[in-house]
Amino acid sequence: MRLPPTWADLNAHVSSNMRKNIRKAHEGLERDGVAFTVRVVDRPEDVQPAAERLLALHAKRSEAADMLCHPNKFAEPPARRFLVDHLHRVAQRGQLRIIELEIGSQVVANCLTFLYEGHLYLYFAGYDPAWRSYSVMTVLMTETIKWAIARGLWHINLFTGKDQSKLRWKPA
Repeated sequence: MRLPPTWADLNAHVSSNMRKNIRKAHEGLERDGVAFTVRVVDRPEDVQPAAERLLALHAKRSEAADMLCHPNKFAEPPARRFLVDHLHRVAQRGQLRIIELEIGSQVVANCLTFLYEGHLYLYFAGYDPAWRSYSVMTVLMTETIKWAIARGLWHINLFTGKDQSKLRWKPA
């Protein structure tokens, strides 16, 4: 997805239904007095705890029986070890960004991304289904895009697949 110069430009490009979803997600949090912060983990010394949160939320999302199935790609210990080792290496090169949505002192959603030559590559994500009524993944994705635009990035790669969570952003 090519990023325009401002969030307002991108917001004008998505469907009216998507603009409504974004607005309602943020308004729901505000209405209920739920403040959130977005944290971007990029320092090598912060990788281990952020990776543990990512893996825990990725697993939690995969275990939600009443939602669309998202398999836990890191269920096996070798896959987890490989990922965490890789994240340490990528962080040392300055290319790792784990973007976290925090409510209170709890990370409720996160997304693993890689930064390379003006492009932000979204990889795997996770979230706590207990927060799904607030559309925390929509909030996280919106805030991720705002973050990327504010830093002058040119593109966000939404990863592979044609699921609704990607298509609603109207990627090329």
